Amino acid sequence: MRVWPLPTCSWQCELVIPPPILEWLGDAVLESDRTEQAARERVVEAMQSALEAWLSYRDEVAISCGLTRPQPRSSPPRPSGVWSSSSIRDGK
Repeated sequence: MRVWPLPTCSWQCELVIPPPILEWLGDAVLESDRTEQAARERVVEAMQSALEAWLSYRDEVAISCGLTRPQPRSSPPRPSGVWSSSSIRDGK
């Protein structure tokens, strides 16, 4: 059994928590941690799925508009994800 002094008392007070209550509280906190971890994993998976769907959509729209990803060349690299239109740039 754990005993804690109560700081707000002007006389000597102690809070006594019976062992079954401490065990229940420990189990409840542990279960809460597990639930939070599981929920976090589900949210991360859903966000990853949404990102993949968005990137696929973005690429399909760019291709349908005639945009292509730049090809590697000797000049300084562009930031990733930058699209260009070779038909507009080349005057085609």
